[in-house]
Parts: sequence; structure tokens; C-alpha cells
Amino acid sequence: MLWIPGLRRADHQEKRMADSMQIGICYWLTGLPGSGKTTLAGAFKERLRWEGQAACILDADLLREGINRDLGYSPEDRSENVRRISEVARLFVLEGFVVIVACIAPYRADRERARGRFPESRFFEVFVDAPVEVCIARDPKGLYLKARQGATLQVTGVSAPYERPEQPDLVLMTGALSLDTCVEALLRGIRSIAPT
Repeated sequence: MLWIPGLRRADHQEKRMADSMQIGICYWLTGLPGSGKTTLAGAFKERLRWEGQAACILDADLLREGINRDLGYSPEDRSENVRRISEVARLFVLEGFVVIVACIAPYRADRERARGRFPESRFFEVFVDAPVEVCIARDPKGLYLKARQGATLQVTGVSAPYERPEQPDLVLMTGALSLDTCVEALLRGIRSIAPT
């Protein structure tokens, strides 16, 4: 898209989204460790690509190996982690991508600030809700085991707080629903705002 003199940057961003073959959307998957965020993000991305849509995943654990490697797990660092991820996600959304963020983001205020960085109706907070007992049984990264063994690790939902979403856009009970059912629920969100 050519730059048009006289238009504000925000106008150019909106025009770029309108010119795209698809509408950029951010799905922010929040939930306890082991609730299924990463698994769901991967399955959703593959389904979107199969349908011909440009999609990407921003996984908080992977980002902590790169742009967020200087951050720890204090409340302030957790907030900064969410801020950085939301800024990267916003850039992809403005380019027309479906961005799937898999990030605990334990504080409601941080998730609301993240929402505020996106155009209207382009941010979906998805609560990946699994009982802590299910998360402990899954324990894909061994976090709960380390916490039980007395490690000083700050585990969200055990030794660090997690503020459940009060009004998420979607709740997926991954302890009870199949992966395919959860992916279909996410797809319905995209189809509800697809251009006609």
C-alpha cells in the first residue's frame, strides 16, 4: 500500500487492514500452566492455514527465550512480558494476520491493557479453563512437580496468583471438551466478523 500524504498513521493502519485479504484478529489464550493453551494454539493455527488464512502463534515461553529473556517472574516483569507480547501481536494484526497468543498473563489489568492496544473487535480473550487438578496431572513442563518438591519457582496458580477472567469473550473447558470442539469454537469467532 502506498503512503498517502495527509493521512494520519492510524488511518494508514486501518486502510492496510481493509486492503488485506483477511481481517487481523488476536486470540489471547489465557489460563493456568497445563490448561492446554499451547496445544490449542497449535491445532487452531494448523486449521486456519488449512483454510488458507495467514496465522501465527506467539508463545510466551518461546518469547522468553528471545525478546523477553531479560524478564523474571516478579509482578512487574510479568506485566512487562504481557505488554511486549501485546505490542508484537498488534503489529501482526495490523498486517492482517490471525495471531494466537498463548500466554498465562495472570493479571486482569494487564489483559485489559493488552485489549486496549487493538482496534475494536480485533481482540478476543479466551479463557482456557481446566481445573488445577487436570493441569497438575498434565504438567507438561514439570512446573507443578518442581513446586511440590519445594523449588523456589513461582508457579502461577500455586505459589503465584492467577486472576481468572471475569468476562472473557470465550471460555473453553479443556478438561471436558475435545480439541476439535475447542478449535471449532475459535473458528466461529472468526467467521462471525468475516467480511461479506
